[in-house]
Amino acid sequence: MRTEEGTWTWAELERRVAGLAADLRAAGAGPETVVAVLAARSPAQLAAILAVHRAGAAYLPVDPGYPPARVGYLLRDSGAALVVA
Repeated sequence: MRTEEGTWTWAELERRVAGLAADLRAAGAGPETVVAVLAARSPAQLAAILAVHRAGAAYLPVDPGYPPARVGYLLRDSGAALVVA
């Protein structure tokens, strides 16, 4: 997978997902928890989505191009416990 950081191997993707999932679990992510992923479409966004799922939480995709009022509304309305940006 090509990124601005170079090429990710499957092992690199796994390492990133596992590390972020562990951080999310430590921060309280788990069943019945919503985690917002505020990121443009990219390999990093994919890693964040996979990490949220691995932590056992639900993810809420939030486009960083949305106006700040819309982002705030989505975060409040969803009850997102955490935001990955």
